[in-house]
Amino acid sequence: MAKRSKPSKDKKQAERDRRKRLAAEQKTQHQNQLMRDLAFYAERNLFESQAAWSEAATEVLWESQNWRAESEFAGLAFDIYASGQAMMDTWEQLHIDVDALRQLPDDERDDKGFELHATAISHVLTPEFKRDFFARLDRFRQRLRARHEREQLAQTAMVQLVLETSAGSAEVGDMAWAECMLVYGVFVEAVQQFAALSEAAGALVEDSDITNPDELLNQLATGDSNPKTETLVEKAKQTPGLMDFLQHQSDQLIDTALQTILDDRLQLELFTEDDLRDFQQAFIAALSTVRVDLDLTRPDRLTDQQVQRVAESIDDAARDWLDALAEARITDLYMIARQRLTELARQSDEIAPQAAMLLPLVAADDDEELPGDNDVFVYTLLRQHRRIALAQAQTSDSDSHTDAT
Repeated sequence: MAKRSKPSKDKKQAERDRRKRLAAEQKTQHQNQLMRDLAFYAERNLFESQAAWSEAATEVLWESQNWRAESEFAGLAFDIYASGQAMMDTWEQLHIDVDALRQLPDDERDDKGFELHATAISHVLTPEFKRDFFARLDRFRQRLRARHEREQLAQTAMVQLVLETSAGSAEVGDMAWAECMLVYGVFVEAVQQFAALSEAAGALVEDSDITNPDELLNQLATGDSNPKTETLVEKAKQTPGLMDFLQHQSDQLIDTALQTILDDRLQLELFTEDDLRDFQQAFIAALSTVRVDLDLTRPDRLTDQQVQRVAESIDDAARDWLDALAEARITDLYMIARQRLTELARQSDEIAPQAAMLLPLVAADDDEELPGDNDVFVYTLLRQHRRIALAQAQTSDSDSHTDAT
């Protein structure tokens, strides 16, 4: 079979130019359609003064809450767990005192409440949510256009224009999304669902003889069970969404325990220097796959999505490297990890509960093949590799400084 020749630089450049032209054409078509949809406002001279424009924008952002019942927005939602956590984190971030908040005049209390929600929304306003919102808004606009409902069509186009424009403004940023009452209301719904499930989980534990609420979560997270928790699980299944909520909370406990490995607070030291040198080749290859179109020499310029892409590539490399280990070596890793976690779990320091939480993850079942890409191994490998890489970088800097002097 003849080898397929690589595209020339000229062909690659031509393809990039073609994509840029297509993107520019689509952007122009989008903007032209927005202007046509805004004709109702243009005919009333709302664009002739900044004051008139601002007043109209504020009004339609507020009125957008009335679109919640429209079919296009029926499935629009924030993640309830991320939303609940964002609210709790924001309470701490803004140092809000509940009693002091209640004593404020109504206007000040409303302003503080909006600040709280707007800040929390900024934490969960993902690119995926924005794309979903704009796709739904576009379908809504198409329906209004087909029905010749010009005023409401102009309102939807105004909202789209405000939110798209805000993306390029450091001053406005995500605040405009919180001012869109449709988005604000969807977030409040998610927080209310989180609060209701939290209350249901609390009531479930209160009605039992479990003295520590974490006991149920720990057993869900580790897979352990006893008649007491099995009864609670059956009760939880009677409340829609409660089992998912409890499982999510238990997963958070595992994630917290795994994070102690990355933070270097829980050190298992499972891998040798030879292991780390061998993994270095896989690590370099993983970076090579994303270096083609990302400037990794300037990590400070990477977007959150690009950082996530790099992290996922490295995580995949670690899992592939572990899966390729011999079966006997993987068995040894499980045995060593169990021994070290057991020792750490018996200590009387703050790391003991985290070690105990991770122990079930390295339990061995004689009837099943042990997977190499165990999360405990992945996190430990990446942490040990990072530690060695940092030490080498510091040594290199020290040598360079010595040579310079």
